[in-house]
Amino acid sequence: TGNITIGTCGDSTSKSEMVVKSGTVTTSQNLYVGEWDNAIVTIEGGNVTANYNVVLGDNAAFASGETATLNLDGGTLTTWKIAKGSGTGTTVVNFNGGTLKALGEQNVLIDSTLSSVNITGANGMIIDSDYAVSIPASVTKGDGDFTPTLTKKGTGTLWVQSLPAGTKVSVVSGSVTVPQSCGAVAASGTLRTASGDNYVFTVGSTMDPGAT
Repeated sequence: TGNITIGTCGDSTSKSEMVVKSGTVTTSQNLYVGEWDNAIVTIEGGNVTANYNVVLGDNAAFASGETATLNLDGGTLTTWKIAKGSGTGTTVVNFNGGTLKALGEQNVLIDSTLSSVNITGANGMIIDSDYAVSIPASVTKGDGDFTPTLTKKGTGTLWVQSLPAGTKVSVVSGSVTVPQSCGAVAASGTLRTASGDNYVFTVGSTMDPGAT
C-alpha cells in the first residue's frame, strides 16, 4: 500500500537502486524513482504495478547533477503514466525488451518533459494497451549496432511523436500512428499507410521497410 520510493537519502553523492528479476511488486499509489537523490530502477522480469504513476525526479531537492533512471529490460511495468516530477536533475527511461502496459486511457503515457527516452538494444520498446494512449516524448536510439524496434500489443491505439530513423514497427493488435517525418519503417505483419502527415500502422499486411 502507499508509495514505493527509491532515492530518499537527500545526499547528491549517494545512489539507491532496485532490481526486479521475477515475482510481483505492487504499489497502490506511485513508484518514485529519485525523489531526493540518484536512483536506478531496473525491471528484468516479473510484474511491477504502480496504480497511480511512475515519477522520476519527484522532489525539488532532486537537483541538477543528480540522475533518475528507469530501465525496462524485461518483465512488465503497468501504470497510468511515466512522468517527470518537479526536480531539475536528469531523468532517463531506457527500453530493451521490457513491456510498458497502460492501466487506462491516457492522453500521455510517457511524459515529454523527461530528459531522454531511449531504445537501448535490439529487444526494443514494447507497449501494451487496450486504450487510446500517446507518447509525446521524443524516442531516441542508444549506442550500439542494432535496429530499434517498437512492438504494439493490446487492442488500443498508440500515437508516437518521434521514433529513431529506421525503427521497425510491429503491430500485434491495435494500431500505431507516427509522423511521416520520423523515419520509421514497417516490419513484417504490419501495414503502413499515409494519412495526412502521419503513417498509420495496422495489423494485416506487409509493406517492405522503406516503401512509400
